[in-house]
Amino acid sequence: HLRAALELHGGLPAPPSGETVRLGSCLAEALFAAGEQDEAIEEQQRVVAILQASEDAPAELLVNALSQLACWLEAQGREQWGAALESLQEAERIIKSRLGQEDPKAIDVKRDVAMFHIKLGDHETALRYLQDVEFLERRLHGSQSVQVARILKALGMVHMVRNHAGEAEQCLQQALRIFEADYPVNAATIRDIKAKLNSIASA
Repeated sequence: HLRAALELHGGLPAPPSGETVRLGSCLAEALFAAGEQDEAIEEQQRVVAILQASEDAPAELLVNALSQLACWLEAQGREQWGAALESLQEAERIIKSRLGQEDPKAIDVKRDVAMFHIKLGDHETALRYLQDVEFLERRLHGSQSVQVARILKALGMVHMVRNHAGEAEQCLQQALRIFEADYPVNAATIRDIKAKLNSIASA
C-alpha cells in the first residue's frame, strides 16, 4: 500500500514534495522491518536522491536520511562499511555548509564517523573526530556531563589501542570522576573503566 501511494503521489521524475519523502521514508522503514534490507536501502537511496535534487529541502531532513542510510548499510556487513561511511561524510558536509559545525546533529554524525574509523582500524582519524565531539559536547552539555564522560572513555580506549598509556589514563580518570558523581546509574561503566585503568597500571 505504501509503494502504491508513493507511485500515485509522485516519483523521481516529478517535483519532489514533503509527502513523497515521508511516504518513501515510511516504505523504506517498513521494508527494513520486514527483513527486505536490500529493497529498504534502495528506497532510502531514492529518498536521499529526491532530497539532494531539491534546492529547498530542509538540511536536517537530508542529514537524517543520510544517517539512516548509513545505519542500514552498516548492518549489511563489512563490505558496505565504505558506502556507509560515505553517507555519513556527506551528512557531515551538509551540516558544515548549511547548519553550522555546532549544530547538535554535528555531534551525532561526527561520533558515528569516529566509530566507523575505529572499526576500519584508522585510530588516528577516529581520535581526531572524537576530540571534535568532546569539544562540542563540552559546549553543549557542560564539562561534567555524562555525554562528555562517554567521549572521554572512548578517547581513552583509542589511546589504549595506540599504546599511549599516559593519554589513555588521563582520559579514563576524567571519565571515571564524572561517572562516579552518579554512581548507581553508572555502576557497570565505572567497573569497566576501573578494569581498563588496572590493565594500564599493570602493563
